[in-house]
Amino acid sequence: MQTESTRLTLSRGAVKVTAESVYDFDPDLSWIGCFTDQRRANPSLPLYSRQRDAIRMPNSDLWRNRRGQITEAPEDSPYTREYQYIALEDSESGTKIAFADADRMEAYERQEWGMLGIVATVTVDGRDIGSASLWGIESDSGSAYIRSNAREVAAEAIADAREWFTNRAV
Repeated sequence: MQTESTRLTLSRGAVKVTAESVYDFDPDLSWIGCFTDQRRANPSLPLYSRQRDAIRMPNSDLWRNRRGQITEAPEDSPYTREYQYIALEDSESGTKIAFADADRMEAYERQEWGMLGIVATVTVDGRDIGSASLWGIESDSGSAYIRSNAREVAAEAIADAREWFTNRAV
C-alpha cells in the first residue's frame, strides 16, 4: 500500500505551490459496504459471509457461492464479522459485484490498499493564501493518476490564491 507521500512543488520568487498526497486514516468506504456482526441488520441488502464465502441475496434466505450456485447458510456465531453491502440486485452480475466488493474490503483490512487525499497550498512569503483538497483516491490507483490529480488540485489552489489577490485589491 502506498503510504509514502507524493509531493509536487513549484516555486517562483516568493510564491510557492505545493501539492501532496496524504494517507486518510478514517476513510468513508460506505460506497463499498461495511463489516458488521449484525447478519440480519437489513434483509433488503445482500450480505457477504466470510465463514461460508457466500452471498445472501436481498429479501430472501438464499445464499449463493462464487459460481452462483445455491449453498448452505453459514452458522450463526457471535464471533464472526460479516460484510454488509449497500445495494445490489438479485442477479448473476450482482453476485459477481458483491464478491468483488467483498474481496476489495478484505484487501483493505489486510492493508493492501488505502485511501488518500491530496492537499495543495499556495504560499507567498510563507503565508498561505490559497488551498484546495481532494479526498477518496484509492492508494493503488497508480502514481500517474495520483500526480494528475495533484496537478488539478494545485490548479484549484492557484485559482483560490488569485481570488484572494482579487479580493485584497478591491
